[in-house]
Amino acid sequence: MEDEMLRQLRQQGYHMGFRRIIIIQELCRLDRIESAEDFWLLLRAQHVISWATVYTNLRLLLNMGLIEKEAGLKKSCAYRLVRLEHPSMPEYVRT
Repeated sequence: MEDEMLRQLRQQGYHMGFRRIIIIQELCRLDRIESAEDFWLLLRAQHVISWATVYTNLRLLLNMGLIEKEAGLKKSCAYRLVRLEHPSMPEYVRT
């Protein structure tokens, strides 16, 4: 999943900086995050990363259809990965 996300971003001309890669790796590891703020706090505990960097990258991934928002009862939204089907994979393997 991580490789596919990075490939799509590169195809669109986006730079693969250290922080973007960290965000994508952690998203793929977690599969779902409760909120952008919780995710930022988790990342910030291990890396020097700003709120703006996390939010901007989540918005980019959302706009590209790589993650999606889950509307909830809380003020903040959860995010989860969108599972991508590999185009060269036969249909019977995708099930």
